[in-house]
Amino acid sequence: MYPIKLCLDHDSFSTKPQADVIKGISTRISGCPIQINNRAELEDFIKKVSTQGYTFCPATFSDNHRCQQNFVQEQLIAMDFDNDKPGKTVTFDEIKNRADYYDLHPLFAYHSLRSTPDHPKFRLLFLNDVSISDPRVAKAMQLAIGEIFPEADPSCYSDVSKMYFGGKELIYYDETIPMIDIDTIFCNL
Repeated sequence: MYPIKLCLDHDSFSTKPQADVIKGISTRISGCPIQINNRAELEDFIKKVSTQGYTFCPATFSDNHRCQQNFVQEQLIAMDFDNDKPGKTVTFDEIKNRADYYDLHPLFAYHSLRSTPDHPKFRLLFLNDVSISDPRVAKAMQLAIGEIFPEADPSCYSDVSKMYFGGKELIYYDETIPMIDIDTIFCNL
């Protein structure tokens, strides 16, 4: 499982950044790779993302340029539930129950910065058992998870270079550090 490599921005936000700030984050985040080597570092990462508003990208990139062509690897897979699709509003509990049914146990989930009680927005993160270095495999895994969770933002499962804004509240963390794997995803799909 360890090390887990990803990109984590060095700035935190309490509200969703404006377009000009987002452009800056997008430009610099690939130059902010981190390596998580143990449980304490993993829990620190989860806290930074879920409650302190740090933006992250599950992948790392060559040439310090975040794009699909420069993909190096990823081990975390994120799903973004904005509940913006009419008729496809879901709760975290519904998604968690479905994940359990498919034997895809999430590592953690958090409310995004724009989440409200009337319009919940959340992100769900899965930890793969190994780093995925082939962008085609990473995309196929994301697409398969997207089939299981069609309510998620389609860019989550079509773009291996997507970045995710941090949140304001941790809503779930599994201290057993569950992992998913390619066989389970495709067998249970």
